Amino acid sequence: MDHFGVFNYSDQALANVLSIAATWADYDIIYDIRIDRFSVVISPTTSLHFVNSDGLYVCNMSKHACRVGVTAGSTVDENTSKYTKRVVT
Repeated sequence: MDHFGVFNYSDQALANVLSIAATWADYDIIYDIRIDRFSVVISPTTSLHFVNSDGLYVCNMSKHACRVGVTAGSTVDENTSKYTKRVVT
């Protein structure tokens, strides 16, 4: 996906993480409290919408990703165990 540089996407992974801080450096991010959704404004005609799903904000990136052979080796639980609860939440 051109907007975020090279990244790995796997439709079999439990999560594909995008940093809000890194994204905010390049794009406007709008939070809609009424529907609990973050929108990353890529252009006047393109926005990515992240909706709350069990405490994680998710976006269907499958239509934006270039598919190549990718294998996910870790899970959300494995990744979050490396950080304090304050950092993760």
